[in-house]
Amino acid sequence: MRQMRKVRRKYFCLFESKIEDELIFVHFEDLDGYIHYEYCNDGTKQVYRMTERQMYNEYKRLEL
Repeated sequence: MRQMRKVRRKYFCLFESKIEDELIFVHFEDLDGYIHYEYCNDGTKQVYRMTERQMYNEYKRLEL
């Protein structure tokens, strides 16, 4: 059973690492300020968390 989460902001977009050759899919930002994302090349679809500041320091949004 999935737990309902309150969302501050929805992203649903790709971000590219500024340092490495890596893509992440960012889902949303929760009320605690954490960004929920997953690695695009990860077959397990595990969701990770990081802060918004960390995301914008290490990644840039892909414009398609």
